[in-house]
Amino acid sequence: MREAELQAHLLRTLNAPGSGTRVWRQNAGHVETIDGYHMELAPEGAGDLVGLVEPEGWHIEVECKGARTRHRPKQVAWGKMLKRKGGLYVVVRVDKKRTKEENVAAAMAAVHKAIEQKRAN
Repeated sequence: MREAELQAHLLRTLNAPGSGTRVWRQNAGHVETIDGYHMELAPEGAGDLVGLVEPEGWHIEVECKGARTRHRPKQVAWGKMLKRKGGLYVVVRVDKKRTKEENVAAAMAAVHKAIEQKRAN
């Protein structure tokens, strides 16, 4: 399973009815349009999937990583900042030893664990 596949499966699963979350894909950095316009996207380091946890309305970001993809310093800093400000930041990683279903289940378990830990505090 590749990182992009994990993102796509998480996007569907986190948006399923009754999931308690609503997320969308977010690109970070900047792009230049064909006509030369410079467009800023999300800040570097922001998570791949961004959204809300209900009923609390908490901001959540999920950073998806491939089996060998490095968690970059700007991503680490972003996650720490987001947590300080009351949001949730969860890093999930593809494990080549797991099936697609096992990878998605492990990622969902990590998201649910982060939500439950925040609720307990």
